[in-house]
Amino acid sequence: MRLLEIAPYFPPHVGGVERYVFSISKYLVKRGHEVCVLTSNLPKTKNMERINGVDVFRLNGVEVLGDPITWGIIKKLRTLTRRVDIVVTHGYPFSMNYLVATTRNLFISSFPRLVFTFHGYGFRDGSKDYLLRRARDILLLKSIMNNNDAIISLTHHDKELLYKYFCPRNKRIFVIPNGVQVNEYDRHKISSGLITKIKERTQNRPIILFIGRLSEEKRPQFLLRAAKNLFPDLKPVIIFIGDGPLRPRLIQIRKELALEDDVLLTGHVTEQLKRAFLSASDLVVLPSLFEGMPTVLLEAMASRKPIVATRIPGVAEIVEDGINGFLIDKNSFEELAEKVRFLLEDQSLARKMGEKGRKIAEENYDWKGIVRRMEYVFKQVI
Repeated sequence: MRLLEIAPYFPPHVGGVERYVFSISKYLVKRGHEVCVLTSNLPKTKNMERINGVDVFRLNGVEVLGDPITWGIIKKLRTLTRRVDIVVTHGYPFSMNYLVATTRNLFISSFPRLVFTFHGYGFRDGSKDYLLRRARDILLLKSIMNNNDAIISLTHHDKELLYKYFCPRNKRIFVIPNGVQVNEYDRHKISSGLITKIKERTQNRPIILFIGRLSEEKRPQFLLRAAKNLFPDLKPVIIFIGDGPLRPRLIQIRKELALEDDVLLTGHVTEQLKRAFLSASDLVVLPSLFEGMPTVLLEAMASRKPIVATRIPGVAEIVEDGINGFLIDKNSFEELAEKVRFLLEDQSLARKMGEKGRKIAEENYDWKGIVRRMEYVFKQVI
């Protein structure tokens, strides 16, 4: 089968949708499909290249309200769609999805089958342009819903959201979650030298790990303020992997709490180093206000690490409270600190939760199974 994947961003741009599209494209190629990707050239890099058997085409453009507006997309679509069977679009954000749906509506007789993959909303509570983004996204989504042959939702919550506000119940929506290549997180495949360096750097103290964008919706500052209750008796090291607009604020809070020697901000790291941090850590914390289906939690499960995360849609479909981690109230510093303390003090329970998480990841989230479910959807629309 010949597939065109269309995404607003793609690596080297950093984000969950980008990684998802890159991963699914690679595994579809391994399954014998021909795959190309059309995306924005933000940040500026090669306009065309071949990565892991996937042809990547990037269009120049500008970012408006967090959404790339690309030049020449309709012309490029007309060229690329002549040689594919199915077009698969991905959003949030939604402008490229809208332009594809509009093009399909204009040239429906010659346009391939169209599948829209809904990755959830990307609203940032408290941002100055929140209302503008919300109005734009609602308008774009309503149009996108009317111009496709099938929809893929990563979570059951998002499926119900789409039915409630954007499309009739007779519209086909398939729930297929995010994925992870589970065996890549086996300890014997991770550099023992890197793990040893991390342990030496942290003086073999317990490690609490946060991976994600340092931004309002991810709330790294919530973890930092809750963690003060873990000192001085447990004295863990809190490691933040990622970057974003809240980095200066985290540095300030770290200083206010006198935790300069206990909190590390690594910035972006390589995949190899990230897996080493996961392997060396004791647990993973995600205190987000909202999420789609966060890859970091799947990676934590593949790494056999227990999770403490907020009880929000998306996350609650991955973390089974008391089984592979704990779900907490999104407004409770005390509950976050309590559950982290509980896992650090009961290592036997932490190991059991980590092993259960690994089993869940193998059974439900390995990319091999995810790709087969994708193929089923594609066969339904052809």
